[in-house]
Amino acid sequence: YQRRVRGMIKRPNRHIVSTPTRVTTFAQYTMHDKSRVVVLRNIGVDDNDEDLRKDVSSECSKYGELESIEIYKLDNMVKVFLVYSKEESAERAIQSLNGRWFGRRQLRVEYYSEDKFHQGDYSN
Repeated sequence: YQRRVRGMIKRPNRHIVSTPTRVTTFAQYTMHDKSRVVVLRNIGVDDNDEDLRKDVSSECSKYGELESIEIYKLDNMVKVFLVYSKEESAERAIQSLNGRWFGRRQLRVEYYSEDKFHQGDYSN
């Protein structure tokens, strides 16, 4: 049997396990077909691109080899594009980073079309 205790589930003779407040399936946040390119959205505007690049590189290289990092700024919006050497690395990054907090903002992380990226189309 299970008993809910203030947002937690208590199972007899087991530890209390925290339950997620929101469940997001992988399909819900993958806007495009799988690709090696990942876009990080909802990153705050920062005047120092090099610091942002270092922070993103150190965190995102945990999921696989990064070929490049592109920072795109338009008015008060910033998108960071990551190009991984393998699709599996991009998938791991999306699964781990989507919904995480970065500088008081919750990240939205999803695949991005390799064709659009290589054409320089960062619009959507």
